[in-house]
Amino acid sequence: MTTAKTASRPARAAAASDVNLRSIFSGSAGNLVEYFDWYVYASFSLYFAPVFFPSGSQTVQLMNTAGVFAIGFLVRPIAACCSGASRIEQDARRR
Repeated sequence: MTTAKTASRPARAAAASDVNLRSIFSGSAGNLVEYFDWYVYASFSLYFAPVFFPSGSQTVQLMNTAGVFAIGFLVRPIAACCSGASRIEQDARRR
């Protein structure tokens, strides 16, 4: 009996290691896509400003564009908390 338990431990460790690596890779890929989106918006905000906020003053256009960026950046943690809470509830219902 002792050898059977010992033999299954490396297999379980390898499976857990694969799951951990997949989780790390998936989380990293998600963060890469998310921050790339923020980078693109910030980089091209000079071009977005006159298209989305047609006004006489270029300063006001850039301030409005920066405001949209700030609102999105501040709302992101709130949305993460809400979606995380709903996921916890879904997992609790399955059990």
